Amino acid sequence: MINEEIAQNIYADSLGLVNFINNYIPKENLLPVQINEVQNRVVTLENMVKDLSLSSTTFDLSPLRDAINIGKALTAGPSTVPAQGFAGTPPSTAPGFADPGFAGTPPSTAPQFLAPPVIDPQFIG
Repeated sequence: MINEEIAQNIYADSLGLVNFINNYIPKENLLPVQINEVQNRVVTLENMVKDLSLSSTTFDLSPLRDAINIGKALTAGPSTVPAQGFAGTPPSTAPGFADPGFAGTPPSTAPQFLAPPVIDPQFIG
């Protein structure tokens, strides 16, 4: 059995978690790190509700239970934010595929674009 003072502290702390979870209601596309954070807080809040249920206090646990349900609903679906990393089309594995290498315009070999030859003075004349 939890004494009254400890139960009051647990309840006050749990309201902070309720506010944290409820602040995500209007947001869409939670990042994976945010999903993990909400899930961790839901687990903590569930443990707090369990502890408070064992106390002889008459705290209203419905906001806590509502936040648990909201947190679970927020994190139930997959994130629609793309995972970091390669997001393009991978190279073809079809036979005959050759890596094109440099995709830009190759340097010109026209004479006006070639560097002038370097002539060592000891070989002149």
